[in-house]
Amino acid sequence: MLVDVIDGKDVFVVAPQTEIPDEVIDSVKEVRRIATSTVSLVESLEVMEEVRHIETACKTFMRDYHKGDDVAALATGLEALRADVGESVAFLAKVLKLRGPSRFDVSPYEPRATEILQGWLK
Repeated sequence: MLVDVIDGKDVFVVAPQTEIPDEVIDSVKEVRRIATSTVSLVESLEVMEEVRHIETACKTFMRDYHKGDDVAALATGLEALRADVGESVAFLAKVLKLRGPSRFDVSPYEPRATEILQGWLK
């Protein structure tokens, strides 16, 4: 469910200059809330850590970005958020054998997800 919610959020796919700041904050807050509630449902330590990583990425974005910041600040924040969340989503898709997101392109983060997975398998 968490991967589907992330995939459905424009905040992970829309260009920063076309984003509406209030909606960005609301979307990130919702993803964080769902990640937080998902942690207790997960049995695997590896998966739990990646879900927490998503939660932390959202928390960091909400702490660092403020309504009224310029588009450059939003773009920088979204780039970091997308990289952190993308890496975790790619990892979760591999480990849980999930269908990858259809809108949120995680392919740039798959090599890092593979490295993390190989580290867990050692």
